[in-house]
Amino acid sequence: MGYLRNFSHPLRVALLTITPTSRPPDAEVLSLAPYALQSYAQWRLGQEGIQDSVIFRVFHYVEGVSLERIAEEINAFLPDLFVLSAYVWNLLELLHVARLIRVWHPGVVIVMGGPQASPIAEDVLRENFYLDAVAYSVVDGEIVFFHLVKSFITGVGLKEVPGLVCRDEMGGLYRLAPPNEILDFYSIPSPYLDGTIVLEPGKKYRLSIETSRGCAFDCAYCFWGKEERKVRFFALERILAELDSVFS
Repeated sequence: MGYLRNFSHPLRVALLTITPTSRPPDAEVLSLAPYALQSYAQWRLGQEGIQDSVIFRVFHYVEGVSLERIAEEINAFLPDLFVLSAYVWNLLELLHVARLIRVWHPGVVIVMGGPQASPIAEDVLRENFYLDAVAYSVVDGEIVFFHLVKSFITGVGLKEVPGLVCRDEMGGLYRLAPPNEILDFYSIPSPYLDGTIVLEPGKKYRLSIETSRGCAFDCAYCFWGKEERKVRFFALERILAELDSVFS
Protein backbone atom coordinates (compact mmCIF):
# COMPACT_ATOMS: atom_id res chain seq x y z
CA MET A 1 0.00 0.00 0.00
CA GLY A 2 1.34 3.42 -0.92
CA TYR A 3 1.37 6.35 1.46
CA LEU A 4 1.03 10.04 0.64
CA ARG A 5 2.06 12.24 3.56
CA ASN A 6 -0.09 15.33 4.04
CA PHE A 7 2.42 17.92 5.24
CA SER A 8 -0.27 20.57 5.85
CA HIS A 9 -0.67 19.41 9.44
CA PRO A 10 1.35 17.45 12.02
CA LEU A 11 1.26 13.69 11.71
CA ARG A 12 -1.65 12.35 13.78
CA VAL A 13 -0.90 9.07 15.54
CA ALA A 14 -3.67 7.20 17.35
CA LEU A 15 -2.79 4.34 19.72
CA LEU A 16 -5.56 2.00 20.84
CA THR A 17 -5.73 -0.52 23.64
CA ILE A 18 -8.68 -2.21 25.33
CA THR A 19 -8.15 -3.52 28.85
CA PRO A 20 -10.08 -6.10 30.91
CA THR A 21 -12.61 -5.04 33.50
CA SER A 22 -11.17 -4.45 36.94
CA ARG A 23 -11.66 -5.85 40.41
CA PRO A 24 -12.77 -3.72 42.20
CA PRO A 25 -14.93 -2.43 39.35
CA ASP A 26 -14.37 1.23 40.24
CA ALA A 27 -10.62 1.00 39.50
CA GLU A 28 -9.33 1.82 36.01
CA VAL A 29 -6.98 -0.71 34.46
CA LEU A 30 -4.13 1.27 32.91
CA SER A 31 -2.31 -0.39 30.03
CA LEU A 32 1.36 0.61 30.08
CA ALA A 33 2.27 -0.30 26.47
CA PRO A 34 0.82 2.60 24.43
CA TYR A 35 2.13 5.19 26.88
CA ALA A 36 5.60 3.61 26.87
CA LEU A 37 5.58 3.72 23.07
CA GLN A 38 4.53 7.37 23.04
CA SER A 39 7.03 8.35 25.74
CA TYR A 40 9.98 6.79 23.93
CA ALA A 41 9.01 8.13 20.50
CA GLN A 42 8.59 11.66 21.81
CA TRP A 43 11.99 11.46 23.48
CA ARG A 44 13.77 10.21 20.36
CA LEU A 45 11.97 12.69 18.11
CA GLY A 46 12.93 15.46 20.53
CA GLN A 47 16.57 14.48 20.22
CA GLU A 48 16.24 14.98 16.47
CA GLY A 49 14.28 18.22 16.81
CA ILE A 50 11.13 16.96 15.08
CA GLN A 51 8.85 16.30 18.06
CA ASP A 52 6.49 19.09 16.97
CA SER A 53 5.78 17.24 13.72
CA VAL A 54 3.50 14.70 15.39
CA ILE A 55 0.43 14.63 17.63
CA PHE A 56 -0.06 11.47 19.69
CA ARG A 57 -3.33 10.40 21.25
CA VAL A 58 -3.88 7.26 23.30
CA PHE A 59 -7.38 5.80 23.07
CA HIS A 60 -7.77 3.64 26.16
CA TYR A 61 -11.00 1.71 26.80
CA VAL A 62 -12.26 -1.04 29.07
CA GLU A 63 -13.81 -4.15 27.51
CA GLY A 64 -17.56 -3.88 27.07
CA VAL A 65 -17.49 -0.40 25.55
CA SER A 66 -19.27 -0.27 22.18
CA LEU A 67 -16.75 -1.00 19.44
CA GLU A 68 -18.66 1.29 17.09
CA ARG A 69 -18.29 4.12 19.61
CA ILE A 70 -14.55 3.44 19.85
CA ALA A 71 -14.20 3.53 16.08
CA GLU A 72 -16.24 6.74 15.84
CA GLU A 73 -14.06 8.53 18.40
CA ILE A 74 -10.86 7.41 16.69
CA ASN A 75 -12.21 8.35 13.27
CA ALA A 76 -13.07 11.84 14.56
CA PHE A 77 -9.37 12.29 15.39
CA LEU A 78 -8.58 11.63 11.70
CA PRO A 79 -5.36 9.71 12.34
CA ASP A 80 -2.72 9.28 9.66
CA LEU A 81 -1.29 6.32 11.55
CA PHE A 82 -3.35 3.95 13.70
CA VAL A 83 -1.45 1.59 16.03
CA LEU A 84 -3.02 -1.24 18.01
CA SER A 85 -1.60 -3.07 21.06
CA ALA A 86 -2.91 -6.64 20.90
CA TYR A 87 -3.26 -8.99 23.86
CA VAL A 88 -5.14 -12.27 24.27
CA TRP A 89 -8.16 -10.48 25.76
CA ASN A 90 -8.56 -7.76 23.13
CA LEU A 91 -7.35 -9.08 19.76
CA LEU A 92 -10.80 -9.70 18.25
CA GLU A 93 -12.12 -6.36 19.47
CA LEU A 94 -9.13 -4.49 18.03
CA LEU A 95 -9.54 -6.21 14.68
CA HIS A 96 -13.22 -5.25 14.61
CA VAL A 97 -12.36 -1.60 15.26
CA ALA A 98 -9.64 -1.71 12.61
CA ARG A 99 -12.15 -2.98 10.02
CA LEU A 100 -14.48 -0.10 10.77
CA ILE A 101 -11.68 2.48 10.62
CA ARG A 102 -10.53 1.09 7.26
CA VAL A 103 -14.03 1.61 5.82
CA TRP A 104 -14.59 5.06 7.33
CA HIS A 105 -11.08 6.42 6.88
CA PRO A 106 -9.49 4.53 3.94
CA GLY A 107 -6.32 6.63 3.87
CA VAL A 108 -5.15 5.69 7.37
CA VAL A 109 -2.23 3.27 7.79
CA ILE A 110 -3.01 0.57 10.37
CA VAL A 111 -0.21 -1.27 12.20
CA MET A 112 -0.64 -3.90 14.91
CA GLY A 113 1.82 -5.07 17.54
CA GLY A 114 1.79 -6.68 20.95
CA PRO A 115 2.29 -10.18 22.34
CA GLN A 116 -0.87 -11.64 20.77
CA ALA A 117 0.14 -10.53 17.26
CA SER A 118 3.92 -10.16 16.97
CA PRO A 119 4.89 -13.85 17.36
CA ILE A 120 2.49 -14.78 14.52
CA ALA A 121 2.81 -11.57 12.52
CA GLU A 122 2.53 -13.18 9.08
CA ASP A 123 -0.61 -15.10 10.02
CA VAL A 124 -2.29 -12.03 11.51
CA LEU A 125 -1.47 -9.90 8.47
CA ARG A 126 -2.44 -12.60 5.96
CA GLU A 127 -5.84 -13.17 7.59
CA ASN A 128 -6.76 -9.49 8.06
CA PHE A 129 -6.59 -7.55 4.80
CA TYR A 130 -7.36 -4.20 6.47
CA LEU A 131 -4.06 -4.23 8.40
CA ASP A 132 -1.08 -2.73 6.58
CA ALA A 133 1.70 -4.13 8.77
CA VAL A 134 2.38 -6.11 11.95
CA ALA A 135 5.45 -5.73 14.17
CA TYR A 136 7.12 -9.12 14.47
CA SER A 137 9.48 -8.39 17.36
CA VAL A 138 8.04 -8.94 20.83
CA VAL A 139 10.84 -7.10 22.61
CA ASP A 140 11.80 -3.44 22.42
CA GLY A 141 8.70 -2.45 20.48
CA GLU A 142 9.49 1.16 21.38
CA ILE A 143 12.31 1.15 18.82
CA VAL A 144 10.05 -0.19 16.07
CA PHE A 145 7.40 2.39 16.96
CA PHE A 146 9.88 5.27 16.90
CA HIS A 147 11.12 4.34 13.45
CA LEU A 148 7.53 3.87 12.29
CA VAL A 149 6.52 7.36 13.40
CA LYS A 150 9.69 8.96 12.04
CA SER A 151 9.22 7.31 8.66
CA PHE A 152 5.76 8.83 8.36
CA ILE A 153 6.93 12.26 9.47
CA THR A 154 9.45 12.22 6.64
CA GLY A 155 6.99 10.71 4.14
CA VAL A 156 8.87 7.46 3.63
CA GLY A 157 6.06 5.24 4.91
CA LEU A 158 6.43 1.58 5.85
CA LYS A 159 9.17 0.50 3.48
CA GLU A 160 12.09 1.46 5.75
CA VAL A 161 10.72 0.55 9.19
CA PRO A 162 12.73 -2.22 10.89
CA GLY A 163 10.85 -5.00 12.63
CA LEU A 164 7.69 -5.02 10.48
CA VAL A 165 5.95 -7.55 8.27
CA CYS A 166 4.41 -5.62 5.35
CA ARG A 167 2.55 -6.20 2.10
CA ASP A 168 4.10 -5.72 -1.31
CA GLU A 169 2.27 -4.25 -4.31
CA MET A 170 0.94 -7.69 -5.27
CA GLY A 171 -0.40 -8.42 -1.80
CA GLY A 172 2.43 -10.73 -0.79
CA LEU A 173 4.12 -10.47 2.59
CA TYR A 174 7.72 -9.62 3.35
CA ARG A 175 9.79 -8.98 6.48
CA LEU A 176 11.90 -5.90 6.90
CA ALA A 177 15.19 -6.33 8.76
CA PRO A 178 14.99 -6.29 12.57
CA PRO A 179 16.19 -3.22 14.50
CA ASN A 180 19.96 -3.11 14.96
CA GLU A 181 19.66 -1.45 18.37
CA ILE A 182 18.27 -2.33 21.78
CA LEU A 183 16.91 -0.15 24.54
CA ASP A 184 19.24 1.28 27.13
CA PHE A 185 17.08 0.87 30.21
CA TYR A 186 19.24 3.37 32.11
CA SER A 187 18.57 6.27 29.74
CA ILE A 188 15.08 5.93 28.27
CA PRO A 189 12.34 8.07 29.82
CA SER A 190 9.57 6.77 32.06
CA PRO A 191 5.98 7.51 30.97
CA TYR A 192 5.12 7.92 34.67
CA LEU A 193 7.83 10.54 35.21
CA ASP A 194 7.81 12.52 31.95
CA GLY A 195 4.12 13.44 32.03
CA THR A 196 2.91 10.96 29.40
CA ILE A 197 0.76 9.19 32.01
CA VAL A 198 -1.37 11.55 34.07
CA LEU A 199 -3.08 9.99 37.10
CA GLU A 200 -6.08 11.77 38.56
CA PRO A 201 -5.87 12.38 42.32
CA GLY A 202 -8.39 10.33 44.27
CA LYS A 203 -9.08 7.94 41.39
CA LYS A 204 -8.41 4.20 41.76
CA TYR A 205 -6.10 2.48 39.27
CA ARG A 206 -4.71 -0.94 38.55
CA LEU A 207 -1.45 -0.36 36.74
CA SER A 208 1.91 -1.88 35.97
CA ILE A 209 5.43 -0.88 36.92
CA GLU A 210 7.92 -2.54 34.56
CA THR A 211 10.99 -3.72 36.46
CA SER A 212 12.53 -6.06 33.89
CA ARG A 213 12.11 -7.42 30.40
CA GLY A 214 12.87 -10.84 28.94
CA CYS A 215 12.66 -14.32 30.41
CA ALA A 216 15.19 -16.96 31.43
CA PHE A 217 12.78 -19.84 30.79
CA ASP A 218 11.72 -21.64 27.61
CA CYS A 219 8.13 -22.69 28.21
CA ALA A 220 6.62 -24.43 25.18
CA TYR A 221 3.37 -22.45 25.32
CA CYS A 222 5.02 -19.01 25.45
CA PHE A 223 6.88 -16.99 22.82
CA TRP A 224 8.53 -14.61 25.26
CA GLY A 225 11.45 -16.80 26.28
CA LYS A 226 12.03 -17.84 22.68
CA GLU A 227 12.56 -14.20 21.70
CA GLU A 228 14.98 -13.20 24.43
CA ARG A 229 16.44 -15.84 26.74
CA LYS A 230 17.80 -13.37 29.22
CA VAL A 231 16.46 -10.79 31.65
CA ARG A 232 17.32 -7.09 31.49
CA PHE A 233 16.50 -4.87 34.43
CA PHE A 234 15.46 -1.24 34.69
CA ALA A 235 17.43 0.99 37.01
CA LEU A 236 16.32 0.69 40.65
CA GLU A 237 16.29 4.50 40.97
CA ARG A 238 13.76 4.71 38.12
CA ILE A 239 11.52 2.05 39.64
CA LEU A 240 11.52 3.72 43.05
CA ALA A 241 10.77 7.11 41.47
CA GLU A 242 7.84 5.59 39.56
CA LEU A 243 6.45 4.03 42.73
CA ASP A 244 6.81 7.31 44.55
CA SER A 245 5.05 9.15 41.72
CA VAL A 246 2.16 6.66 41.63
CA PHE A 247 1.58 6.54 45.36
CA SER A 248 1.92 10.27 45.87
